[in-house]
Amino acid sequence: PRVAEALAQPQTPQPTTSLTEKPLTQKLKEFEIARFTQGTAGPTQLGTERATIKVFFTDRNPVEFQSTLVKSGNSYKFTGEAGGFKLAGSLEDLPAESRGDFTITFTSKNHSARIFYRAYKGKIEVRGDRTQTVVPGSRLEQQMKALKNHAFAWVHNWVVLNGPSVYLVDIVNTGDPKNHANDIPFFTFKGESKRTGAREHNATTVSPDTRTDVRLVGNAEHESRRLFAVQVKERADKPPEEFMLEVEMESPPATRPPPPNEVPVEIAPSTPDARSADFYLKANVGTPRSARMTQDFDKNRELPGVRKYIAEFQRNSRRDLENFYNFANPFRSIIETIGHVLDVSPSFAYLTVVES
Repeated sequence: PRVAEALAQPQTPQPTTSLTEKPLTQKLKEFEIARFTQGTAGPTQLGTERATIKVFFTDRNPVEFQSTLVKSGNSYKFTGEAGGFKLAGSLEDLPAESRGDFTITFTSKNHSARIFYRAYKGKIEVRGDRTQTVVPGSRLEQQMKALKNHAFAWVHNWVVLNGPSVYLVDIVNTGDPKNHANDIPFFTFKGESKRTGAREHNATTVSPDTRTDVRLVGNAEHESRRLFAVQVKERADKPPEEFMLEVEMESPPATRPPPPNEVPVEIAPSTPDARSADFYLKANVGTPRSARMTQDFDKNRELPGVRKYIAEFQRNSRRDLENFYNFANPFRSIIETIGHVLDVSPSFAYLTVVES
């Protein structure tokens, strides 16, 4: 929403650049942030004394900015200069997340870019491949157990206005979920937050262990949720084994403003939602696109041509529907989860019946 607000605001014209020179927005690549509190040896997630922000570029060495955090109302001001650049902005700590709004300026050419930051604690879910047998004591079993037992994620998101969007995920394992003093990130990966759909995007594993590969396979458009495929290489002479890792914001806000160029959708009381028990595949109408699609399905169901084919499936193709219900039953939760991650109504699964 903050990016949408910025896009809607009048923009300051940028100085004209040569045809061969990319704008600063296209030269920004990655970001890292560390916050510190007085009296602590290392960085803390919500440090209030000072902060270090490292900016990576596509055409030069990274630049590190350091600044004391000056409290101003509910936020902290940040101002730093390094390597011919200036970075200024603010950080705000909310109950469920931290947000930042920064402007980086290339001082010699007066080129600038606006950067938005968002971080939150995420809950994780691990799902193994049911077709493969997990060997007791194997590296795959150990890693899946470690992720399931008191593990959570710190998710950092950076968005450059009219530029790239990137994420960094720290998977943290703790033996005591109530005491995070000794939390240790044991698995870290990062990548560009691109549109998925039919595409997957490789992530970069920051952890020293190079036997784990991560791919971004589900990127919810308006949700704080991502789905990753994690491959574990047990031995060089064996193919890697895979499991799915879902990372979702642990405490999402109670309300969420509508996405850009969209209006809130009012759902009729009779519309099926995730709590209904009378529907084979449940659509979560709390997400905007699924809500619109569900309403469209309800309207289109009354069209004469649609009514005709519904009757056809109830008569001549009834066996096809029964087979679908039978064979798809073990995968209902998976279909619903994927639909929720991508904000697509799980009812799309019925297309496989019609087309195949």
